Amino acid sequence: MDSTAEAEYFVIRGWELLPMQAEMLADYVRSAENSIGVPAGHALEIFWRFHPRFRFFKTLPAGAALLDVGADSGALSGWKRWGDPPRGDIRLFGIDLGMGEHAGAYERWTICDLDREFPSYDIAFDGAMLAQVLCQLARPQETLAWAASALAPGAAMYIEWQSPDAAQLPRRGELQAHNVDVVILNPSDDVANRNVFTLPEMARMIEKAGLKLIDCGQVRLGPVADALVQEARAAADVASVTFGLWGRLGASLYLVAEKS
Repeated sequence: MDSTAEAEYFVIRGWELLPMQAEMLADYVRSAENSIGVPAGHALEIFWRFHPRFRFFKTLPAGAALLDVGADSGALSGWKRWGDPPRGDIRLFGIDLGMGEHAGAYERWTICDLDREFPSYDIAFDGAMLAQVLCQLARPQETLAWAASALAPGAAMYIEWQSPDAAQLPRRGELQAHNVDVVILNPSDDVANRNVFTLPEMARMIEKAGLKLIDCGQVRLGPVADALVQEARAAADVASVTFGLWGRLGASLYLVAEKS
């Protein structure tokens, strides 16, 4: 694919990630409406139902062993029984810098600094998830290559990261000045962030790691995200307001790749 065709293929359009003032975004949070009739109390469930990360997890092969890189608290384990279809059959293997709150729900939890070493396993994984982790690593290409080597042939990898364009969004302190709180929106709000990647750059990285691109895009959930922002605002649920804003603003990019 030449550079012109590549740019056309990966272009992201829309108003969402244009430079935006904090006041404008705070006004949106206060005025977001459930315009499509999402049932009361179900906005978070429906939000995740349409999210590519949730779709990847719920459509893994039966009995899949999933490598969760950058597992954080281990909250991914909650998806085994939350939302349809139930996936209690999935075997989880987590990696993080420390012991996560839900590490006990994993078959194995490895405490490891991926900037220094990569753990070894005696199984080949049926899937790998690297959600919001490559942006924080000193060796993102090497980490991709290692994770790819841990996959069985035909297994898939899900990668999600914050769009470089999110740097144009207001910082947390700017939003708080307008009485709106978020966990993180602008990547500079998290000092652990050190890398940014465009979709074409990530596509080249997974190709270099020996994987084949299957699906990619921007996580944009439109009125479903609006409904979540409205419901979360009323409940003073800062985490869900953040999820909704990311989904409305298209602040995340994702890619699914397969090992031949």
